[in-house]
Amino acid sequence: MSELRFDIGLFAFGIAIAALLLGARSRTPNSFGRALPSWAAAVVALAAGGFLIALGSGPGSASATLAGKSLVAAAHAAFVHALLLALGRRPGWAGLCALLVPVALVFGLSLALVMRHPEAPLRSGLLSLLMAGYAGAAIVALAADGASASRSTRVALLIAFSIAGSAHLVRAMIAIDFPELEARWPTATHDLLLVSTLAMVGASVAFALAASHRTQDDILALANRDELTGIPNRRAFNRIGERLLERCRRQNQPISALVIDIDHFKRINDQFGHAEGDRVLVRVAGAIAAAVSSDGIVARVGGEEFFALLPDRTLTEARETAERVRGYVASLPGMGGPGLVTVSVGVAASDPTDLDLEALVERADAALLAAKSAGRNRTVVAPTGGAVPSHRLLSRTQVR
Repeated sequence: MSELRFDIGLFAFGIAIAALLLGARSRTPNSFGRALPSWAAAVVALAAGGFLIALGSGPGSASATLAGKSLVAAAHAAFVHALLLALGRRPGWAGLCALLVPVALVFGLSLALVMRHPEAPLRSGLLSLLMAGYAGAAIVALAADGASASRSTRVALLIAFSIAGSAHLVRAMIAIDFPELEARWPTATHDLLLVSTLAMVGASVAFALAASHRTQDDILALANRDELTGIPNRRAFNRIGERLLERCRRQNQPISALVIDIDHFKRINDQFGHAEGDRVLVRVAGAIAAAVSSDGIVARVGGEEFFALLPDRTLTEARETAERVRGYVASLPGMGGPGLVTVSVGVAASDPTDLDLEALVERADAALLAAKSAGRNRTVVAPTGGAVPSHRLLSRTQVR
């Protein structure tokens, strides 16, 4: 009776966990969040199955035991389905059938055994083997995952599924090969099922935390990324750029900056519309990123202006990169053909007068203003060894 009361409490606890998971669904717009309903359904099925197994532990209650074991097996199939969703792999209808058909087949076979020998306890071990198989499938999916889940999440889920699968495997072995062990350990099957259930409850906590952490990561990524072009924004450029500048100084390596501006961008918006202007921004961002080395950083810092930081690049190499940027942009298709969108570029290389990243960018920005004053669609290199004259910075509005 005490075991039954415990299973009733565990069932209520499972319902509460499922409610919390569903409540968190609206606040987690990511792959783990989309998988929360399937995981919540699995928790409910697991708790209900454990309760029915405990309810059918008496003689002549094989049907309740069979229903309970089938629910637990279906719960493990739902856990695998939820895990695949969280890892970005949508099983589809074929995948759902592949997960649920084994449960139906084993249920049918077990039901046939019960109908043939209603007086005998349900000891086939088939459903326990199936549950162990689902746990193994989850372990394989987690082991094959690249970066969908964090390392801590993968470890927590791997431990949970390993414990659950081992418990079900031992239950199957007891039922198939070692029935005498149950005589010495009367509560073996119940205790092992309890271990498996508690392991999956722990996995539910890890799963919910993973959804929450993923949401926080997404928010942080949005805060550091330009929404239109997908490249870093000014905040990310300043944060990453300061680290790159410090690293290059520490290793006595050069570092250069580009300040890039789309020429006459207002005319593009006025003549072709803001939708086409947005497409131009996206294409230009892609062209700049393609021209800049993968170890550099490209950012959109506002309107039609972009920054690029090139670690381990001399002034000559940075100028070559700037010319490559201009060439890539000039060859972009759209708005009647290539050559209609051009950029002006200012280039500066770090020197001892640059106290920080802002000073380096200011010198590149002054060079950009010179490029625009000279007629646009050109690259101008900033001189080294001196501060930026204040009138050069204040003249930006004169060349827009």
